[in-house]
Amino acid sequence: VEWKPSMLKGEGQRPASILQVAAESWIIIFDLLWMSAREGPDGAGGGSEGGSKKPEGPDGGGGGSEGEAREKRAREHERVRMSEVIRELFTSQQVLKVGFDFANDLRKLRQSFPWSSCFEHALPLVDVFDWSSHAVGTNGNSLRSVAERCFGKSMDKGCQMSDWELRPLTPQQLHYAALDSVVLVDIFNSFERTSAPHLLNGEWRKLIRYTAEDERKKTRAPQQQKKKKEDEIDLRECEPALPVESVLQWLAPVIPNPSDRIRSPRSPTEGEGPVPCAS
Repeated sequence: VEWKPSMLKGEGQRPASILQVAAESWIIIFDLLWMSAREGPDGAGGGSEGGSKKPEGPDGGGGGSEGEAREKRAREHERVRMSEVIRELFTSQQVLKVGFDFANDLRKLRQSFPWSSCFEHALPLVDVFDWSSHAVGTNGNSLRSVAERCFGKSMDKGCQMSDWELRPLTPQQLHYAALDSVVLVDIFNSFERTSAPHLLNGEWRKLIRYTAEDERKKTRAPQQQKKKKEDEIDLRECEPALPVESVLQWLAPVIPNPSDRIRSPRSPTEGEGPVPCAS
């Protein structure tokens, strides 16, 4: 989750601007500002699109009012569909969510869009912050330091404080946002070789949060862990859900029909467990 930093004294917190989600074979960058936009009677954002004057009909009225109304309804449908996709990803029991200190991201999303129900929970979830704190403690425990520990490479955080309300996002911002999510998939796939000794051989599964009560806890005490069968979490690859040739920006001006290009990740067949998805 990224948002524009507040640079002026007394300036309030800006809302979350984008949500980036990655799986084994795809990345989505959701434009939350576009999703949450509310339209006035004459177009997007309460004003006419592009600042242009509406063409007048023979009676002096808006000649394109019927067509504009259809376009407005279509945009609203796309926004609703986008929130439904996010809700499906966050709540699907067939998708294991992977985040870093994700409770803070969820809090930011709820504060930014209190009227939306799609950010209520993200379960089941394994938080890389909890996992890495078993090896390095909580001091200095950042996604950058975890990536360095797992892969010996540093992440470029140069765009972290950039203007995330800029549209379109710059290539540098897109690269940063994509890397910030896909690195979590790579870290997750390294669990069996980079975990603290007591979390090897699948013991990291004890950190998975399955319920809202688990979600409120920073870590789970061993005696409170929900028993799961060893084969209920399957680490096999996820079938591509989106074209892999480029990072997808869900921005209305760039992609006219975003719902035509998005499909939910496949549902595992019987006997399979959740597939990993990071945000």
